[in-house]
Amino acid sequence: DNNSTDDYQSILDKYDNIMEVRATAGDNFLGGNDFRDQLVTKLTEDHKLDFETLNRADQNRLNRLAEIIKQDLSSRDTSNYAATIAETELKGSITRESFEELAANLRRRLRVPIERAINDATLRPENIDNVVLVGGASRMPMIRRMVGRLFQKLPLSHLNPDEIVALGAAVQTGLKARDVALEDVVMTDVCPYTLGTSAVVDDNYENLVIVPIIERNAVVPISQSQKFYTIRDKQKEINLDIYQGENMRPEDNILLGYLRVEVPPEKAGIEGVDVRFTYDINGA
Repeated sequence: DNNSTDDYQSILDKYDNIMEVRATAGDNFLGGNDFRDQLVTKLTEDHKLDFETLNRADQNRLNRLAEIIKQDLSSRDTSNYAATIAETELKGSITRESFEELAANLRRRLRVPIERAINDATLRPENIDNVVLVGGASRMPMIRRMVGRLFQKLPLSHLNPDEIVALGAAVQTGLKARDVALEDVVMTDVCPYTLGTSAVVDDNYENLVIVPIIERNAVVPISQSQKFYTIRDKQKEINLDIYQGENMRPEDNILLGYLRVEVPPEKAGIEGVDVRFTYDINGA
């Protein structure tokens, strides 16, 4: 996945004309741009630049240069670069080995949701018949090697990682439109992330936790609700912050939005609101 804030893996079981997503896991804060940013950091350190003090145009040039180097290192052992950033001539080379050392921590983070998805599907790596990588970042040799070591088999190489995304979107569209070509195909999906709202613990507004309402890997479509009550006498409003993610601490998840619901000012615990989350068949 080449999105800097959303990287996830799915276990798909296909038999006859039925495709069942067994499990999905991901990292809300990991994507292809994180690998690029490692190169940005190296370039600024090597050439004594301060990224934060650069103007927007120079920041974009530096990001673009790092992206070119990242892509170049997918097919070469060394990437030679030359550019002018903030009236400074940047010229040098970066090896694939040094890049992979920079990205070691990102690879470890990437491995965690893969293992979680396998466990959630109650499988072992050797039970997986084929591994398919999608998105631009999957072209990096270090990613393919990591996946190969984990599953003890190389990911399929004859598939274009970008075309797979388009093909999947086309199949999903065809299923929604009940296209005649897919009338015998059935596909089930699951929620990729837990959805919940923050709640106060022990009447302490500084101590917030996430209360999950729809759990990750619940089969869609699904609709579930939970009731939340006031915690203070004469409270006139219940505040609901909606989060996506697997962590108990709100700040470690993605804030999707918030609701402010007015309630009659009664004694604490009398008034409440039902919070319902719904995933339709489209995962929306």
